[in-house]
Amino acid sequence: MKKFLYALCFALCAGASALSLELPDIEKQYLKIFPEAGSVGQADFKDGRYYPVMDKSGKQCGLIIYTEKKGYAAPIKLIVGLDLDAHIVNYLMSQHETPNYVVEIIKPEFKERFKGKSKDQLRFRKDDPAGEVDAITGATVTSRALLDGLREAAALAEEILKK
Repeated sequence: MKKFLYALCFALCAGASALSLELPDIEKQYLKIFPEAGSVGQADFKDGRYYPVMDKSGKQCGLIIYTEKKGYAAPIKLIVGLDLDAHIVNYLMSQHETPNYVVEIIKPEFKERFKGKSKDQLRFRKDDPAGEVDAITGATVTSRALLDGLREAAALAEEILKK
């Protein structure tokens, strides 16, 4: 039974890590982040990491930002969707971390912790008493890479939206 559970855990983690997230994939993946969107605009801002997202009427409804952070075993790649207030809407993550350490991080309920959060709310409780996010025990480096990537995307969204 233990072998079966480990194999299942590995399959779930491998499935999440098999998602390839590269800059050209953003236009293919945006509906997974913004299901109600009508289209994604051309890459913009500095190094092409920002994409405006339009609703079906053509009005901008959000942003998608690509970011990459150093994980424990390999880079953590993120495509982050943010609303026009620079709050997290959703994200896709590609990672190649040790499967038994990231099993909690790839669960939908972990992902839900970040929805609606702003840059200032994306802090670990263990680092800051006002923080609103708990790290995953045993996967602190991966948790921190994810959190840092989300915070970076939210900060960039704030900068873009001020214009």
